This record gives sequence, C-alpha cells and structure tokens, in this order.
Amino acid sequence: MELDALPVTRRIVKPSKCVLVFGIPTTRGGFRVAQQSENADFAKRFLGGWAQYYAQFVIDLEDVEPFLRKWGVVIVHYATLGDFASLLTVPFDAVILFSHWRADAVEFCGGLESTSALLDVIPLTFSGVLDLCVCHSLSLVRALHVHRPGCIVKYLPSEAAPHYWISPTSPPSRRLPTRFWIRPCPWKEKRDAELGAHSCRLPAPHRTI
Repeated sequence: MELDALPVTRRIVKPSKCVLVFGIPTTRGGFRVAQQSENADFAKRFLGGWAQYYAQFVIDLEDVEPFLRKWGVVIVHYATLGDFASLLTVPFDAVILFSHWRADAVEFCGGLESTSALLDVIPLTFSGVLDLCVCHSLSLVRALHVHRPGCIVKYLPSEAAPHYWISPTSPPSRRLPTRFWIRPCPWKEKRDAELGAHSCRLPAPHRTI
C-alpha cells in the first residue's frame, strides 16, 4: 500500500485514518477458543481464567473503545494474519497491532505466526506507521527496518501488561489514543472532558504481552 505523496511524518494523522488490530482475544468466546488452541499462548497464562483476563485487560478496553469508535478509528477484534494482511491493502496512515509476542512469533486468531510470515504480508511499498503494541518484538523491528525501509515502526523494547497500553487511567503518555497522532493535536482535552471524573482502579498483578 502506497500512501499519500506527502510523508506521514509531515501531516496530521486523523483517527479515521488509523486501524487498531487485536491479535489476542477480546471476548469471552475468543478467550475460550484461545485457551483450547494448541498454537495460542497468551490466554493460557491467565490461571484465573476469563475473570482475571477481563479484570486485567478487557474492562479497560470497554472503557476506551467507545471513544475510539466515536472518533472514527477502525477497530478489528481477534484478527487472523489474513485479516491483518487485508487491512494493509487499505490506505490507512497508521496500523496499530495489539497482540502478544513469544519467542519469534506474534499471536493472532488461530495461533502464533512467525516473524517471517508477518513480514511477508506487509507490502514492500508500505510507507505508513506500524505501531507494535507487542512487547519486546525486536527481531521483527530489525527485519522491518531492513526489508520494509519505508515503514515507520513504533515499538516498546521491553515487556508491558495490556493495562499499560490501553488503560484510560494511565498517564497521558501511555494512553493508546495518543498513538494515533503523529503531531500534537488537542484530542486529550476533548477526551478528558468527555470522560469526566474517572475512578482509578488498582489492578492485580498483570500478565505481560
């Protein structure tokens, strides 16, 4: 996918030009499927089952998602690698992949997919932002820098829990919606006004992505 002639770093990226893709389950049904899948990993780490998974991840997603959709962000839940590949053919300025990393693979619906498999579905001409909400995915980042030089990669080189990425009670620099903007925009004031007083939950120890 070749984007606008003006580089993405030189223009405002609006929410409607962003897609948020979840490779890990976001529903009870998806969680159960992942727990039973031989090739999935993340859901199996929650010994407290769906109740723990919901408390440490999904409840925060339910808080944030209505605002993202209201602003026009495209959200795809529990995507397969094929779904992810299809989204890369659409002219999005920013593609945010929210998933789990293990060894040399990223989790999607259907199980873990290797770095090489993921790299293969990213077009050579992709020149947008690929934001990896995927912990310590350094081998993928290195491969992207070498083989997809036009792609702007955002990543975190260490581990973090899903709550870190998506919680509406996290510091502003950690809130997922900030990642939709390449240049500063007054989204935060609008969102904080809409949220109003938001009670702060003290989460239990988290599983990292």
